[in-house]
Amino acid sequence: MPQEEIISGTKKLSVGHSIYDYWLRDWYGVDPPIGNGLYTANAFSASNTKVLANGDSVSSSQNNARFHYAGSTFLDFYGSATNTYTIKGYRFQHCWTYPKGSDLL
Repeated sequence: MPQEEIISGTKKLSVGHSIYDYWLRDWYGVDPPIGNGLYTANAFSASNTKVLANGDSVSSSQNNARFHYAGSTFLDFYGSATNTYTIKGYRFQHCWTYPKGSDLL
C-alpha cells in the first residue's frame, strides 16, 4: 500500500503539493507580557494553551503547534550582473547575484 504522505524536516510530500513547499509550525507571534513565542494551538491543553479575546487558541509549546503549508522555495527568476575594470594596473571584478519570487526570502 503506497504512503499518503512523507514528512522530512520542513517538507511534507503529499499529493497535490510541490516538493518545494514548506511544512512549518503556525507562528502566531510573541506574548507581550512574558516575551515567549506563541504558536497556533493544535489541541487545547490546560498547561500551556490559552484562548485569546478574539477566540484564537495559542500555545507557547512548539510540540502543540499546528502545522501548515507556508509558501514555496520555488523562485520566479534569478540573475546576476558582473563588472570588471582596471585602475593603475590593478584589475577589479565584481559579481552580484539575486533571487526573486520565493515566499520565504
